[in-house]
Formats: sequence, structure tokens, C-alpha cells
Amino acid sequence: MQIQNFGEPFLLVIHVAETLAEVKGRIQKKLQVPDEEFAKWKFAFLSLGKPEYFQDSDIVSSRFQRKDVYGAWEQYLGLEHCDNAPKRAYAANQNRHTFENLSDIRYDIPELKRDKYKVWKERILLHLGWMDIDYAIRKDEPPALTNTSTVANIMLYEQWERSNRLSMMFIKTRISASIRGSVDQHEKVRDLLKAIDDQFVTSNKALASTLIMKFSSLRLTNVKGVREHIMQIRDIVAQLKKLEVEMSKSFLVR
Repeated sequence: MQIQNFGEPFLLVIHVAETLAEVKGRIQKKLQVPDEEFAKWKFAFLSLGKPEYFQDSDIVSSRFQRKDVYGAWEQYLGLEHCDNAPKRAYAANQNRHTFENLSDIRYDIPELKRDKYKVWKERILLHLGWMDIDYAIRKDEPPALTNTSTVANIMLYEQWERSNRLSMMFIKTRISASIRGSVDQHEKVRDLLKAIDDQFVTSNKALASTLIMKFSSLRLTNVKGVREHIMQIRDIVAQLKKLEVEMSKSFLVR
């Protein structure tokens, strides 16, 4: 169900030792709300759970001191109208460590083709974490919004939706056309990553089987000499190690 009566979130930097009354004044000025209407609004401190309503004398900045295990701030300052007025919700502060652009990231991500998948995935997850848009990978999708959704529910869903959308866009720019065609139908980042995982697990198993069969069929008489025979064995074993397939000593010594 599409929510029509909620305002767009916005960011507002909260200064050290700034009181709630001062923050409210800046929000009222930003939204250009008349005094009579704005007086009906109430503020809530949201930690993606039960709202804790502020008193005007509270120091706002002291409420933004707890981080989650990933270093991202999970606290928000929100506001909504009283019960006798249409509900609106605003994110007054999301103090997150977000990189402004991709040039801040030093590691290059190669385009995903048919090899080096493990390195590609590690760098993708690292980049998404650095850009602070990996929330949809780490957390389950929240319930869909309804007319009865709380401010906390709305903020949580918007955070997940933004993370999912940006992560999908970023990942797809680093996938070759030959692979993208088989996974492009997915609309959630977790499903996209799983589809890529499954595709590479299947292809890696097939390649490993081919290499093992090739190794088993090697005979000294099939090559020019002992040195070439050993080099061919080493090449196959090296390829299997890249696929994380270890050859036992009993298999190697035949």
C-alpha cells in the first residue's frame, strides 16, 4: 500500500550541546511551518524501536552516542503530528560515516567475469560497507508500510529500501554482460548475491570435475618428457587450489 501522507526525510546536523528547543526551531524554519501548527507537533527520539519522547530541556547531542557493531549510528530524531493531525515523519539526524563519492575508496573492484569470484565478492562487500549502504545485506527486509506504520517503522523501511536500491545498482555495474543476463531479474540484493553465488558454485564444480578427470588421465607417455609431465601436473593442481580443491598425497602419488 502506498503511503501518501508522510513527508520526505531530510538530514539536519545536530550541534554539540544543542537543546531540543533549538533543533525544533531550525526544523520549523526549514519546513516553514506556522507557529500554531508547529506547536501541535511532538518530537521522538527513535532507536529503531519504541520512541522516547524528549523534553525541551534535554541536550540532543547526548542522545547520539551509541553505535552499532558496524560503526553506524542507529539513533534518529524524528517528529510526528499529534493524534488530531495528519501524521508526518522526518529524519532530523542520521549521523553516519558515509563516503561522499567512490573516489574515497582505494581498492579497485574488477568486473566479475568467470574467474576471481572470491576476490570480487570480498571487495564488493568491503566497498558497500565503506559506503554504508550494506544495511539490506546485513538485515532482513522490514514489513511493508501501511497507514498505521509508526515513525520508527517508516524510517527503518526507508533505510532498508535505500540500501537495497543503491547496493543493487552498484553491484550490477561490476558484473560482465554475460553474467548479468542470468541474474538481472532479481530485485533484492540478497537474492542477487545468492544467484551469483549459486552460478559460480555450479561452474566451479564443473571445472573442478574436468580438471580432476584430466589429471587422472595424465600419463608420462602422453607428453614429451618428465619435466613437461611434472609441469602439467603442477598446473592442474594450481588451478584446483584456486577452486579450493585440495589434492590428497595419496591421489598425487600414483
